[in-house]
Amino acid sequence: MSSMSDPVPHVSRRLVGVAAIAALVFYAATAHLTRGHEADFGKQWLAMRLVAMGQARSLYDPVVQRAELDRHFSREVIERGIWREGIGGPTYPPTFAVLLAPLGLLPPAWAQWLVVELSLVAVLLSAWSVYRLSNGGLDYGLAVLMALVSPNFFLAIGLGQNSAFSLAVLAIGWSLLARQRDLLAGAVWGIFALKPTWGLAIVWLPAAVRRPRAYIGMALSAGLLALLTLPVCGLGVWLEWLRVAGQTERYYQALPRWIALSRDVPGVLRRFGQGEPVELAGYAVLVLIGTVTVWTWRATESRGRMDSCGPRAVALLAGCILTCPRFMFYDLTLAILPAWLGLAAWRELGTRGRWMLGSLLALFWVGAAVAYTRWQMLGPPLDTWALGALWAWAIVESHAARMDEVPLASRASAPVPSEAALVAETT
Repeated sequence: MSSMSDPVPHVSRRLVGVAAIAALVFYAATAHLTRGHEADFGKQWLAMRLVAMGQARSLYDPVVQRAELDRHFSREVIERGIWREGIGGPTYPPTFAVLLAPLGLLPPAWAQWLVVELSLVAVLLSAWSVYRLSNGGLDYGLAVLMALVSPNFFLAIGLGQNSAFSLAVLAIGWSLLARQRDLLAGAVWGIFALKPTWGLAIVWLPAAVRRPRAYIGMALSAGLLALLTLPVCGLGVWLEWLRVAGQTERYYQALPRWIALSRDVPGVLRRFGQGEPVELAGYAVLVLIGTVTVWTWRATESRGRMDSCGPRAVALLAGCILTCPRFMFYDLTLAILPAWLGLAAWRELGTRGRWMLGSLLALFWVGAAVAYTRWQMLGPPLDTWALGALWAWAIVESHAARMDEVPLASRASAPVPSEAALVAETT
């Protein structure tokens, strides 16, 4: 089999597998170097810590937060990014703090070490779910390696961010939905109650693929997570979180560094100007992406076929990520999922399709690496543009494949002309 008909020729699979194992060992062996002193992780650890120490009802109290931070972090680390006037420390909802409270029993360094190790497990589970879904079309070693060498994942690990867990929730939920386990898929996606912006991004997906039963699972799991917080935190903490979320949103739209670090579509537009017209334009683009994605899925569907991998799935999942209204550079770890789904159908793509897919994935990885060499403000959002181009390619490829099927079906159903008719036509 030629290399163009298989993204990983048989002779190279062992090398890819060895490289994936080496990457796993690297992350596992260097996890202690994160030290738990990055601002991103400090915010998350503080929320867990307050719940673990019985101060859940003061989760968003700046006085209580600062006292706990001063016990565990230097002033330099606190002022570098954990603390923000008007917000304090944590910005996640109470569901996040309550569910992950056991990590708050550990010192920051050990807690972040554990987050790194669990992130590797999340990557392995995500890759395995898509590998099984593809029936071997996606090489498992390649899937793992792609995630581990992603610049987005590397920086997420260094910062103590949790994007690997978001990837697992999205990938496992999609795998279950493709296997017609709608309730379980919804229950998994309901975990995004910990990260509501991603919940907004996937909320339209079950309706798009005509699987409304998934909403029952989503409501049950998200509702259960929210109810678990009430005896621990009380309702007042949720009201306080709404205040923090509102102030965070105002900072998100105005602070130059936050705009530079963001990778959502409205954030791309925000680089050219700020204000209500820009925000409205950003949301209009999100609606457009969602509308085109749903239309494409339904216009190109074949009876009895889910298309859990290939261009249609790529368009759906890439569109889902692009419609997330707010996310940062490390969250583009989730873009690995549509990349996996595209490679899983490599053999079914034509030569042009393979070159396009390969080029767009290379642009995503290289573009992210180039942008992140300018750490303080980052470079242009080439990774977002690459994901958008991948989505557009998948949209065009899906419609092209459907158009190729229609003439064949028409010819198959048309009556076969008799020999006499053919003779008469030629004369």
